[in-house]
Formats: sequence, structure tokens, C-alpha cells
Amino acid sequence: MLSFDTVNQLFPTAQQWRWYGIGAISLKMYGSRTVWLLQAQIIGELQDEDALAFKKMACDECTMIAVAAAIVAQIAITGLSLDSLKKTHWIAKSCFVMSLTFALVSVYYSVTQQRILGRLIKAKDVRHWIRGRKQAVNRILSMEVGFKLDPCEPDDYSPEDLDIRDLKRDFERQCFLPSPLSVITLSAPQMLLSGSLSLLLIGLGIYLGKFWIRELDPTEPATDSRNVFILYFIGLYFSGGMYMVLGWFHGKDKRPEAEIIDGYMNRYLASHSDVLSRWNVDRYWCFQDGTLKPISSTEVEETPTVVQNEMEGMNSV
Repeated sequence: MLSFDTVNQLFPTAQQWRWYGIGAISLKMYGSRTVWLLQAQIIGELQDEDALAFKKMACDECTMIAVAAAIVAQIAITGLSLDSLKKTHWIAKSCFVMSLTFALVSVYYSVTQQRILGRLIKAKDVRHWIRGRKQAVNRILSMEVGFKLDPCEPDDYSPEDLDIRDLKRDFERQCFLPSPLSVITLSAPQMLLSGSLSLLLIGLGIYLGKFWIRELDPTEPATDSRNVFILYFIGLYFSGGMYMVLGWFHGKDKRPEAEIIDGYMNRYLASHSDVLSRWNVDRYWCFQDGTLKPISSTEVEETPTVVQNEMEGMNSV
């Protein structure tokens, strides 16, 4: 039976469904939590130095991945020219072909991503790219709840034409939530490189195994091919085990995504104490004990006031 942690790793959480709608599936399949956390930090802390450092880091990473993927692609091409490859199982050749394909696509994605990031001149542009545009991803959800999903800086946020009960969720979604596209775009090159390397190792293992079983080298005894195959798997086992052990000691932020986003939002509200009155919502929401809370949820449910109507009423007076 699958554990709760395993289910969370395989399927989108309920909070991800509320934030991204159907896009949560793509984010879970192709996105990296590490990238999501880093991007949430950039748009949550609102530090220009961090945003520009993130851009430089992403460009350098794309360069590194492109070089590594090109090397893997060259090895895959060499693998396709191995002696007696046609006499081994067809899966070996297929793995080499797929490894070459993944590596080439990884190079293309890396170069394209580097070109896109290079066009982001200001720190605000970097944060806007991370937030993205969420209307297309959440089209059905946005029609249901009536959210205006244009991303913006927290200082530029305005809750006009918004049901007052949805202030907190709308503020988070527009200002503090990374878009699935930005997360997947930065995660894809590394994922493709990892897939290319895995397929290359699988194909090489199948080739060595069939080379030994079918005794395709008549000039050497079969035990030599067997020993090479065994040593290959021993080396693969120890190198893979070392990588896994290092991952165990790597600290990870295991907090729920909602808690992380709420933390950045509450930190912003704590440093901008007049923002609720500026939005003219201080009658319905208050910042208390470090969190944004509705003053009277019962009254809000009975009278679903819209912020724009309140502002128009004040103007008419």
C-alpha cells in the first residue's frame, strides 16, 4: 500500500489543484520542487539583488547543462557505432537513439532558455517572468471563481472588481505564486539530461549483457565478456549509491506549499501596515498575529461585498 508521502510525490496536492487547476498535473510530472521553492523565494522576498543573481544562476546552469548534454549526445552517437550492436537486443539500440534525442532536446531547451533569460534586463522583469500569465492554465477555474489572474508586483496590486472573500487567495495567486511554465521551463533541461544519461547507461548495460550471453567476440573467452558486464554493474551500483546517499544528507524544505506562500505574503503585509486601508478592505480583513484574517466571516458570507462598489460609494459621497 502506498504511503502518504509517496502519494504526495506522485500526485498533485489539493492546494496545487486550487492554485493551478489542470496545470498541476504538468507541474507535478515535469516540474522540480527545488526550482519552485527557489522561484517562490525570489518573488516572495522581493529583493532585486536576489532576482538578478537568480537570472545569472539560471543562465550559468543552462550553459552547464547544454555542454553536458552535448557530451552525452556524442557518447550516444558513439554507442550507435559499437561493434555487433545489430546482433544484440533491439532495446539497446533504441536506448541509444532515445538518449541521443533527449540530449539534443536538452541542448535546445537550454540554449532557448538562456536566450529568454538574457532578455530580462531588470529585476522586476525577472519576477514578472516567474509569475507568468496564469489565465490559460486556469481558464476553467478562473471562470468558476471569478479571479483576475494578471500577475503583478505586490505594490501594484489592486483588488478592484473582486469579491472581498477572495482577497487572500487572489493576492497570493497574482503576486506570490510561480507559474507552472516558468518552473517547468527551468526544470526541463536537467530532467532531459538525466533521462538521456539513464537511457545511455541502460542501453550500454543491455549491450554488454547480450554481448556476453551470445558470445559475440570469438577472439576472447566468454568469461571475459561476463567479467566486464559484472564490473560494469558493480561500478554503476556504487556510483548510483553514492549519489543517493548524498541526497539523503541534503536538507530539504518539507513545509507545505501553502505555508511557504502564506509566509511570504504575511511578511510583506507586516512590512506594509497601511496596505489594507489603501485597498479599502480594512473593514473586512485585518493583519493580526502575523497572519491575514477576515474580521467577521459571517458578515462577509451574508453580504458578499465587492471592493469596487465600496470605492464607488465613497467617491459618490
